[in-house]
Amino acid sequence: MTSIKSDETVGNGDIECIASKTSQATSGYIAKDLRNLCRSALLRSLRTDNCTDRIANINLIASPKWEDFLYALNSSKPSQQIEFESLARNQQRTVFAGYHALKRRVYQNIHWPLSSPESFRRIGTKPPMGLLLYGPSGCGKTFLVQTLAAESNFNFIPIKGPEIFSKYLGETEATLRRLFTMARQVAPCILFFDEMDSIGAKRGWGGDGDGDGDNQAGSSNGVNERVLSTLLNEMDGVEERTGVFVVGCTNQPQAMDDALLRPGRLDQLVYIGYPSLQDRFEIINEIGSRIPITKDIDTRQELAKHTVGFSPADLTALFREAAILSLRRNISSTIVEQADIKHVIQRMSPLVQGRVLQNAVDGNDVIVPDLYRKFYQRR
Repeated sequence: MTSIKSDETVGNGDIECIASKTSQATSGYIAKDLRNLCRSALLRSLRTDNCTDRIANINLIASPKWEDFLYALNSSKPSQQIEFESLARNQQRTVFAGYHALKRRVYQNIHWPLSSPESFRRIGTKPPMGLLLYGPSGCGKTFLVQTLAAESNFNFIPIKGPEIFSKYLGETEATLRRLFTMARQVAPCILFFDEMDSIGAKRGWGGDGDGDGDNQAGSSNGVNERVLSTLLNEMDGVEERTGVFVVGCTNQPQAMDDALLRPGRLDQLVYIGYPSLQDRFEIINEIGSRIPITKDIDTRQELAKHTVGFSPADLTALFREAAILSLRRNISSTIVEQADIKHVIQRMSPLVQGRVLQNAVDGNDVIVPDLYRKFYQRR
């Protein structure tokens, strides 16, 4: 970085600021990658600046700005990333409304071990390096992790559990080992497994909740057990997993193997459930910033009160369907009418009412399904 500094146009503070931002966004880059990155930023700076002045004075050293490095970062990636794509610099920042205490807890669990490991060493303990998010479908587990990853400068490698399975013997285990090897090379890195119960299921799990196995489990037990053993060894094996934080998501926590949930692996368990009244109100406000609904606060609060049991995905679908209904009535409509919203709520109520009747509702107007309540009590 100092080799491209121009004393005439860039001060020490500027070059240090650019170097700091670039270093935070280049996890996993080797020296050759950094040279190529600086060269790309330098060339863009020469193309965008006044070329006549450059030609007139060939001794003038170019001074790339932060925008030039952003361009270079978007067009390059570490040479170590051969097979799996890291999305650290490509993530667009999005809004995850509501769940403030939950977001703060998940952020601390993921960010602190990677950004401040010295704080844990100072008090003589190892930082947690694994987190399992569990809860009903549609409550934003995957979206929350993607949002927090976009807010950090860590490499982020998302993997869907079923996608790593191969029909060839031993290929799935080899893929899993290569995945962890690459994550160590580009550390600090967040390794995210969506639908983790597909690769971390209990040994002998038959999928029917009894854990007896039966014929269905017996047909795939060999592959599942080998994959699980590989995953356990990579998460807590001979080679230390420094700088790699593993995050898993599942809506079937009872299917996860107990060895995977023990301390040192996925030892942080966080439940993401249906939104409370305040969370629903904030989600409706966020949706209202994109979809033209009424701006009246009291009306929005009434909508939040009438959507008990709705997940964030249900709320998004609710307003999308109401918007389509408004367009069907009048293709020139510029606002989603309250009558259309109420009509869609009534149409979605039978499914949601089933959740309310089958499960307990706590004092914060939140449904807690018995499945997750029992899992929490067992842990």
